[in-house]
Amino acid sequence: MKLVPAAVIAVLSASQAIAQGPPCPRDGLIIQTSIGTTIRGGGADPQDPSICLFRRTDGRPPNRTVYGLISANAGSLASAVRKAMHSVWPYAEGRSATVDAVQDFSSQAWQFRVDIVRRERITVPAGTFDAWVVRITETGFAANSHLSERDYWMANGIWAPVKLEVRLKRGTTQLRSWEATSVVP
Repeated sequence: MKLVPAAVIAVLSASQAIAQGPPCPRDGLIIQTSIGTTIRGGGADPQDPSICLFRRTDGRPPNRTVYGLISANAGSLASAVRKAMHSVWPYAEGRSATVDAVQDFSSQAWQFRVDIVRRERITVPAGTFDAWVVRITETGFAANSHLSERDYWMANGIWAPVKLEVRLKRGTTQLRSWEATSVVP
């Protein structure tokens, strides 16, 4: 039996991730936030590695998100974000992608822009992390006047946000800015 060095396995895993997009947070990751929420990593959906699972504590099925950034239940909006994320992976400062979508079962039209703003070390109450700042700009058009930006600090190694900054310019959102207060990898 021939053994494969761990370094080769890591390279193979990285090349698989590059073909698909950024990896999902591992099953068991726990992040506490400054707004009192808990993020529980659940790994990737075995049928679709672009879908990250986040476990709930109430027994309901896990939240399904496209790379941890938007609900996978958002239909064509989720497909648009998936397409944009594939366009900017692997992350590199200055990479961007813009996609348009019409929300399923409504007349709301959207434009999503994903920008890889920079790589930086960020200190939050949970510690200091090497992170990529991923900005999502959502612009409504046609009958939709929404305009917002979200910056996610996606920590290398755990592939989960350790900070979210939300800027609402027009419209409404339920999202709130937060920082990680503890991280259990």
